[in-house]
Amino acid sequence: MCLYIYRHITLRTGNTHTPDERTNTEISKVFESYGHKLHRYAVHTWGIEQDKAWDIVYKSLYRAVEKKDAYTFESEAKYAGFLFRIFVNELKNSLRGPKEATVVSLQGLEERAPEPEMPSSANNPQLKLLNEELDKLESWERILLLSRSQGVDYSTISSYTGKPAFQLKVYYARLKKRLEKKLNEKLKQSQNHGK
Repeated sequence: MCLYIYRHITLRTGNTHTPDERTNTEISKVFESYGHKLHRYAVHTWGIEQDKAWDIVYKSLYRAVEKKDAYTFESEAKYAGFLFRIFVNELKNSLRGPKEATVVSLQGLEERAPEPEMPSSANNPQLKLLNEELDKLESWERILLLSRSQGVDYSTISSYTGKPAFQLKVYYARLKKRLEKKLNEKLKQSQNHGK
């Protein structure tokens, strides 16, 4: 497991906590609450190697603590959604970067299906509408929809959203139906304007 060690700079201001100490304390609290959950998600859902997953978790935690003061959160669930979004962005960025040479067994190759290429939302009006509608959702709703679309189980999603797993099934069905309805309405509107 990779450990990030930061030097503590002693300031002669009379404060008992330097900014580095406060940051490390905040990161420790966030790590205790979310670190292992994020790591499991990266390893089991995205298939990230253990050490690389810890690196991504730490980067995400530091970035979340750095950016936290710029936002206000109504609840712990809102903060969890904020942290999860940063984490998923870090995961995506790590997968876009230069790939390391990995050794994969033949059995591993058979189990992996090729990833479909993701079309750009700029070229596809349906994807653009979908992104707009996803941005309008609350963070826990977005986490639920995106996680279920990747096959994440409800108990794991529950740990990120703060909602009971048995209720997430109902929420998911309702959200999916509502999103489909809105998208169909907007697509019909855009087709009618094009005529």
